[in-house]
Amino acid sequence: MLKITHLTIVLFFCLAGNIVLAQSGNIRGIIKDSRSGETIVGANVIIEETTIGASSGVDGSYHISNLQPGKYNLLVTFVSYHK
Repeated sequence: MLKITHLTIVLFFCLAGNIVLAQSGNIRGIIKDSRSGETIVGANVIIEETTIGASSGVDGSYHISNLQPGKYNLLVTFVSYHK
């Protein structure tokens, strides 16, 4: 019985270690007009070729979370602006 308890504890820590080491990334930023420098409220920020994205808030900021580490291309759209 004692061996089963030790084995259970070892397995628990091995599995917990994998969960702790799992990584996810975030993309954050602020959308601003390139000429005036004013923040843009309600701009859509989308990771190209996915359906993952966010809209900028009242301060022009956006946040996309729970991403796998890697490189991403972002597409920003807003009415009357070019992509």
